[in-house]
Amino acid sequence: MAQQFKKLLEPGRIGTMTVKNRMKYAATVNNYCDPKTGEVTEREIAYLVERAKGGTGIVTTQGGYPHVLGKGYPGQMGLHDDSLIPGLRRLAKAIQEAGARAVCQIMHTGRYAHPREFGLGDRPVGPSEVPTKFPRYQTPREMTKEEIKEHIQAHIDAARRIVEAGYDGIEVCAIVGYWISNFLCRWTNRRTDEYGGSVENRARVLLEIIEGIRKVVGKDYPLLIRLNGTDQLKDGNPDEDYIEIAKLAVQAGVDAISVTVGWHESDYPCITSEIEPGHWLYIAERMKKAVDVPIIMAYRLNRPDIVEKAMEEGKLDFWEMCRPQIADPHIPNKVAEGRPEDIALCMACNLGCFTKVFNDVPMGCTINPLCGREGNPEYQIRPAPQRRKVMVVGGGPGGMQAAVVAAKRGHE
Repeated sequence: MAQQFKKLLEPGRIGTMTVKNRMKYAATVNNYCDPKTGEVTEREIAYLVERAKGGTGIVTTQGGYPHVLGKGYPGQMGLHDDSLIPGLRRLAKAIQEAGARAVCQIMHTGRYAHPREFGLGDRPVGPSEVPTKFPRYQTPREMTKEEIKEHIQAHIDAARRIVEAGYDGIEVCAIVGYWISNFLCRWTNRRTDEYGGSVENRARVLLEIIEGIRKVVGKDYPLLIRLNGTDQLKDGNPDEDYIEIAKLAVQAGVDAISVTVGWHESDYPCITSEIEPGHWLYIAERMKKAVDVPIIMAYRLNRPDIVEKAMEEGKLDFWEMCRPQIADPHIPNKVAEGRPEDIALCMACNLGCFTKVFNDVPMGCTINPLCGREGNPEYQIRPAPQRRKVMVVGGGPGGMQAAVVAAKRGHE
C-alpha cells in the first residue's frame, strides 16, 4: 500500500551517515530543558523519543546555545559546558534506541537572545547595532573581532561535546535572524572589516565555524547546516547571495543543507496558513541545482503526497518536519503503512508551538494534546477497565479528540 511513497521510504545518505528513509524531524526549541542550567530533562527525552518511535529516519534535537550570550529561550538546551555532556549522551542514546539517527543542532540566537533576562550578561551581541522589530528584544551590541572569535570557538567546542555525547551528526543553525544569519545578512551586518561587506566577508563567520568543526570532528563526520534560501526582508539579501553562500559552505565541508525561508522579522508571511503547502519548493529546487549535496526542506510541507511528487521531480532529497511532526509524531509510520488519510495535519496556526515558545512557556500544539506530555503517566491512553457506550456532544477539536481517545480506550 505504501508504493505511493517510494521516494520518501528510500534509504538516504548524508555524508557517511546512512538513513533508513528520507524523513527528518526538524530542530524545534520547546522550552523543555532545565531553565537554569540548559541540561537535558526527561521531558525533552520523552518528546524526541516519541518522534523517533514515529518512524522518522533522523531526529534533530532542539538548537542548543553554545555560548551563554546566545541563549534566547528559558528552556533552551545548553551546549556551552562539559557538565552537560551526560544529559546530551542520554538523549542521543534514547533517540538511537528508538530507531532514528540522532543529530544535534548548535543554535546561537544572536539578536533574539535574552542575556539580561537570564542573568547572563547585558545585551544581545551581533555584527552591528541594528534594532529589532520586536519590543521584546534589546538592540544588539556590536561585537569586537576578539568577541567574534570567542563565539566562533564556542560553536567548535559545542561540536566537540556533541561528538563526545555520541550523536550521529551535527547541524549548525544559520537561519531566521539568529547569530550566524545576522552576519550573513546585509541588513544586520554593516561592518567594514573582514566580517562585513562582500558576500564572502559576511559568510566568514559561518565558514570559520564549519572549518573549525571539521578540524575537531574529522572529514568523515556528518555535518549539516540550516541556511536561508530567501530572507523575505525588504532590506535583506538578494536570494542569489544564499546560492553563493551555499557553494562556499559546501567547499568548506558541509554534507547537506536544510533550506529555510524568512526571518522572525520578515516583512511577508512565511509559515502561516495563507501560504499554500509546497509553495516554497522552488527555493529548494534552485538550491539543489546549485550544489552537489542533499537538500532538505521543511517550510509549509505538511502532506506526504506533495513531498513525494517534489522528490520525483528532483526538487529535494529529504522531507524535514517541524510543525507537522509536532502535530502528529507518527507521520513516517503512517506513510510507510500507506495510511496518509490518518495523518493529523498541522494547520499552520502557530499558536501552540511558535506563539508559546515566544512567550517563554513550554511548547504545546492546538491539535495534539500529548505534545510535551509524552512521558507524563497521567496522559497515557490505556484500555478502560469497563467498556461503555459513549456519546460525544460537540464536533469541534475537543469533541473529536474526546472521541478518538474514547475509541482507543475501547469504548463504543
